[in-house]
Amino acid sequence: MLILTHCDAPPNLRAAGIAAAERFFAESGADPIAAWRAAENVSFGQTYDRDALRAWYRAEDAAVLAMYGRWRHAPAAVALEWRPEPAEAVRPRAASASA
Repeated sequence: MLILTHCDAPPNLRAAGIAAAERFFAESGADPIAAWRAAENVSFGQTYDRDALRAWYRAEDAAVLAMYGRWRHAPAAVALEWRPEPAEAVRPRAASASA
C-alpha cells in the first residue's frame, strides 16, 4: 500500500495525493512495488531499473502536486513510500482442493 511520510496535509489532501499516485501507476502500467524497490536500491547504491525509478518519482510528483499544488509548498521531507498491507488486511488463501 502507498503511504505518504513527513506530510502535514489534512487527511482529505493525503487521500487525494495517494489517489493521484495510484492513478499514475494504473494509467502508466508501472508496478508500484518494482518502482519502490528501484527507489530503495538507488539510495543504497545498488543496481536498479531506470524506468521503474522514473515511474516512482513521477508517482511521488503526482501525489505532491495533488496535495500542495507545487513542490515549493510541500514540506522538504515529504515522501511517497510503499509498505506491505497489514497482516489483518490480507485475506488467507483458499484451501487447496487436493487437500
